[in-house]
Amino acid sequence: MPRQRRAGGPGRLARAFVSALLSTRIGRGVGANVFAQAAMAAVQLIAVPIFATHWGLGLYGLWLMLFTVPSYLSLADFGFATAAANSMTASVAKGDHAGALATFQGAWISVTMITLALAGAAWGIVHFLPMGFFGEMTQAGGDTVRRTLLELILYGLVSLQSGIFVGAFRCQGLYARGVFFNVLILVAENSAAFVTAALGGGIADVALAYLIARLIGVVFVALQLRLSAPWLMVAAWRSSWASVRRLASPAIAVMAVPAAQATFLQGLVLIVGAAAGPAAVPAFTTVRTLSRLGVQAATTVNLALMPEFTMAVARGDLKRKADLLALNLVSSAGVLIPLFVLITALGTTVVPLWTHGTVRPGFALVLTMSLVMLLNGLWWPLANLVLALNRQAIYSYFYLASALAAVALAWPLVLALGATGAALSLLALDAVMLVCTAVQADRHAIVQFAELRAAAGAIRAGRGRLAAPLKSAARSRAEPAGPDDPA
Repeated sequence: MPRQRRAGGPGRLARAFVSALLSTRIGRGVGANVFAQAAMAAVQLIAVPIFATHWGLGLYGLWLMLFTVPSYLSLADFGFATAAANSMTASVAKGDHAGALATFQGAWISVTMITLALAGAAWGIVHFLPMGFFGEMTQAGGDTVRRTLLELILYGLVSLQSGIFVGAFRCQGLYARGVFFNVLILVAENSAAFVTAALGGGIADVALAYLIARLIGVVFVALQLRLSAPWLMVAAWRSSWASVRRLASPAIAVMAVPAAQATFLQGLVLIVGAAAGPAAVPAFTTVRTLSRLGVQAATTVNLALMPEFTMAVARGDLKRKADLLALNLVSSAGVLIPLFVLITALGTTVVPLWTHGTVRPGFALVLTMSLVMLLNGLWWPLANLVLALNRQAIYSYFYLASALAAVALAWPLVLALGATGAALSLLALDAVMLVCTAVQADRHAIVQFAELRAAAGAIRAGRGRLAAPLKSAARSRAEPAGPDDPA
């Protein structure tokens, strides 16, 4: 009947989705993720003119080379922070605060020991490496380069500590607060760096500003965690090496994911440059950057859903799990499908305008990367839900192997088709990972095909049945109580 069609039409679905995200814990998480992306974009836009203007392109280029070190060190916690956050969230959802505390302490001591060991090794390596190792970097002064490198290494290692504390907010139902504090640290340390450079500071001074600001930020976040979850910051030692060993397997599996991403992100650029020439690289990387916008937008909601999904599964709440799957599908499809159409239709026009005519990609490249965005945006949020349960081993190692295979496949494809060949290798990778993740999630009863079909069916039916699940999915339960709080 007309009345039923109106109740379940696209307008009702859109209103239900927006309503589901407003004034809820998931909505706060989405807002925090949007704020984080906006802050990172602003920092990147501001950094270029400030550093390039006050240092010159040569010194700024040296800084960019040295600043890659903290990025690599972000992987040095060996996945313990992510694995611990997931485990703690599940423990608290089941009322096992003692288990969550043991996990937190075990992860913290593991990361601290890694930090201290790497800091000692870094001091020795930086001080005893011969000057010839630094090559043209010594133009900035040998002592300056050594000091800058050591400060950036310490900055990267201290950042591992903030990752542990920020992750701990998740188990208390405070995902948004943890993300917000992390963004505050990011803004504070970059503001300190910009001011230092503007006042005439060199690369070593700016590196020290980053380090000091991060140290203050870690102390600040630890104090905030003490206020929000005092039961996590007790002095008594409750952990054991068994807790550390239990985290080791999922933590190592976490590491396979960024390793796979680094493999194809950097490997394909090298393949395109070597097989098709350096002039083909900008077209590939620019269109890839444009296509990544859809995946980043889709994961804005997906990341906020992860702790909620962990809690629903830990409590055995199958209805809430199904509602969260529906919300996940709606948010992903609502972003990816329109962007797929827009990028496919306008990509060959937008990219030349964006790059002032420097980059002019062909339609085949744009279409292929749009398909990559669509497939990646379907399996990546699903993989994050698997990750939320610390079951990432069922796909992460296969992902790494598939990424290596995709890079190998890219060579003959790029020789034959140019940059489009690299895009086709990515398309093959994401198609394989979509099948792998869905099959493995179903096989291990994490997210089963029947649940996905039910959620997709509710979306297609559009008879008003989806409004309630969306609102239910976004409706936040009360924040998990601490061990001493009344039930």
